[in-house]
Amino acid sequence: MPTTAVKLKGDDILVAVVRLDRPADEVRRFAEMLSPDEQARAARFHFARDREHYIAGRGTLRMLLGAALGLAPASVAFSYGSAGKPSLAMPHAGTGLAFNVSHSADLAVIAFATNRSIGVDIERVRPDVDEACVARLFAHDERSTIAGLADGRRQQAFFDCWTRKEAYVKAIGCGLSIELDRFSVSCAPGETAAFLRGVEPTWRIAALDLAAGYVGAIVHDGPPATIDGVTLDHAITRLADRRGAAAALERAGEVTC
Repeated sequence: MPTTAVKLKGDDILVAVVRLDRPADEVRRFAEMLSPDEQARAARFHFARDREHYIAGRGTLRMLLGAALGLAPASVAFSYGSAGKPSLAMPHAGTGLAFNVSHSADLAVIAFATNRSIGVDIERVRPDVDEACVARLFAHDERSTIAGLADGRRQQAFFDCWTRKEAYVKAIGCGLSIELDRFSVSCAPGETAAFLRGVEPTWRIAALDLAAGYVGAIVHDGPPATIDGVTLDHAITRLADRRGAAAALERAGEVTC
């Protein structure tokens, strides 16, 4: 039986923004959704807060994918690329639904798109700048931009640069095996997120509008997209509605799966 394609409206990308500090009863319910390997990974966290954040993030991802696919969250199955990027396993790989996840401190973002590759990264802005990271991993023009800024603006530029580069690496699914100084991104405060060199023109980047103290970026291929940031409840409704609309079109013979 063919799977139903999960269609997002037009060329939009849905970004759910969620908090990972959840009540204990919710964490317990999320834990029941996890696969044995996910439960084993959760058990390896030394600190309870890190373990609970992992469980909440993974459970939320399963809940959203379940809404999109019409499955119980525990029934969602994943496959992993050579660098560890997760995707849907068969038979749901054929739905065209792509997703990517990032979290920092108690905030997580989960992005969804159809028939395109996506990568997302967020960071909580900290008062320090990892100078060794800048020297070793950033491109010359990125290093020059950051070096020319006053301290209060250097932190913002550093984290903007890091999240934009990391989002691209996640989108292409290569992990940190790629040399990060082979391409460069805009990172001056107030500057529109953009690739400056070293990236094929099919790739697009945008900054995410997040809670105060956080920065983030999303990268995708294909045509321009509307990036729609929503709450968890709204994301569940949108994904379920779109699955239903796609199924109706398929029944009418207008969607080929």
